[in-house]
Amino acid sequence: MNVSKVLFVFAVLLGSVVSAEEYAVIVNPGNAAMLSKDLVSSYYMGDIKAWTGGLPVRLLDLPLDSAVRVAFDKNVLGKSTQQMKDLWMKNAMSGKADPPKEMSSDADVKSAVASSRYAMGYIKAANVDDTVKVILKF
Repeated sequence: MNVSKVLFVFAVLLGSVVSAEEYAVIVNPGNAAMLSKDLVSSYYMGDIKAWTGGLPVRLLDLPLDSAVRVAFDKNVLGKSTQQMKDLWMKNAMSGKADPPKEMSSDADVKSAVASSRYAMGYIKAANVDDTVKVILKF
């Protein structure tokens, strides 16, 4: 294989990794929340369980093997996906908080967020549309 083919394959693979990490944290368009990365982290770590005003937050996760979930866990929460799984198991066992609901795809997360003013999730930035509101983008 010549050098140009090797460089092309490398560029394609690198492009796949970069695009897999471009994601957005989303809420329902009717939700007035303006959240920082630290607040989103506090919700997903189980430290905060309700929106301002006391209504419970409905957290949504992507599958464990999702590249977007891995990037979210690392970049927003500062943890590996396995560490987050362990944390939520501990939170659930102690009664501190219930884990985020695991959805099967970006489309499922987006649909759930669009239909609930109390939901928060994250999806590939390319899959965002006007049915949801972006509060953070990475």
